[in-house]
Amino acid sequence: MCFRVRGLCSPDGREFPGYKGRVLDLQAWALDKRGTHHIFTARYAIAQLFTHSIRMKRIVLLIALLALAGGGYLYYRHLSTGPEYSLMQAYKAVTDHDAAAFERYVDVSSVTGSLVDQVAAQSSALGVLNPGGFAMKGALRLLKPQLAQAARQEVKRYVETGSPQAAAEAADKRPMNVSILGLADKVVGKGSTFKGVKYSREEGEQAFIGLEFTQPRYDTTVVVEVKMQDRGDHWQATEISNTGDILKHVARMEKQHLLGR
Repeated sequence: MCFRVRGLCSPDGREFPGYKGRVLDLQAWALDKRGTHHIFTARYAIAQLFTHSIRMKRIVLLIALLALAGGGYLYYRHLSTGPEYSLMQAYKAVTDHDAAAFERYVDVSSVTGSLVDQVAAQSSALGVLNPGGFAMKGALRLLKPQLAQAARQEVKRYVETGSPQAAAEAADKRPMNVSILGLADKVVGKGSTFKGVKYSREEGEQAFIGLEFTQPRYDTTVVVEVKMQDRGDHWQATEISNTGDILKHVARMEKQHLLGR
């Protein structure tokens, strides 16, 4: 027995009605004992082939859909648990005046403690930005625990009320009358606006996100780098890692601004 593929035609070469040669038909030729050729149009075989093809297409489509769904879920999970998402949640906590949610995404004690250390190391920049800054260097290190605690109260009060004045009153007994919000205002500048995320990179369980702000006073921008730590189901800001560089940058711009008057 042998098989061959032909156009879907009758034994005399005519096309079957309704098919017009658009598909291929299998015809089987068998030689019986008397030598007579019998032609069998294998329509059942064609149906089986088409059914198999459709099933394969459905399987491929299903696999593709599952892959897309799985990839979409992983992408959503990355976005909903990533460092940038946690920063957005911290911002939302500020707008909602939710101090507990804010501290979930921002380790205020760690951030303020790091700020005190970096500010104390920049005595020359402090001398430009704040009168008596040189003399403050040693006192800042000495009073770090008290300053960090006062800063935490100030930040918490600001989140709860949205009022810088209320925040200042909450930390009214702070040592040396140093205000974290006041320092931030001097560094970033009045009238500053958030431009966007300059960069974002993950290094194992740590992430670094650069937030760009305008500085209208100097007609430029500054990038604040937030260091974040993976806490499992969310990320938490632990440090403004480039505070020292920002202070030097602002001190340099302030000198140029004063000389340009």
